[in-house]
Amino acid sequence: VEVRPAWPFRLPGGSADGLMRRRGAALQRLLRIGGETVLVGIVQPAPDRVLFAARAATDEAAREGIARMRFATGVDDDLRPFWDAYAGDPVIGRAVRLNRTLRVRRKPDPWEALVAAITEQLIDFERAVAIQRRMIAALGYRCPTSRLRDAPAPTAVAAQAPARLVSFDLAPKRALALRRCAEGVARGR
Repeated sequence: VEVRPAWPFRLPGGSADGLMRRRGAALQRLLRIGGETVLVGIVQPAPDRVLFAARAATDEAAREGIARMRFATGVDDDLRPFWDAYAGDPVIGRAVRLNRTLRVRRKPDPWEALVAAITEQLIDFERAVAIQRRMIAALGYRCPTSRLRDAPAPTAVAAQAPARLVSFDLAPKRALALRRCAEGVARGR
């Protein structure tokens, strides 16, 4: 799928948790959608063109993977209203003017955003990322072909004893909260 960004866009680097990888000029991300493995690649051959491609067993899963990564990269966001409102602001105006391509980093799956919110509370970012990486390595899915990983599914986290989650350096109360949330998400709540 070729996308023409509505506002200046620059392909971001990989993610701190290691799930989105930069390989040369391309970004790659492995997703599991409905139990199906989807490998999404993104390149930006020109400032006004971004190409998304996906490999999956079904076209439906490939399209969903591309849609999720379009959301995660923010390629479709038109930031003109924000620019108009804040480019002249005395506090943030200079930063807004200097980096027109800046986008909010998003996760392609709401469950991943919830895990990040729980693990990042009350600790520094580097420690939270280390916890997330340990959880991904121990509980996440690894594609044998691409060797990329996807985040642990809610069912995988819900199946863990709280002590196992604490062993990743998560605080005991956060481990209990994460497990309860995983159980709820796994049940469809």
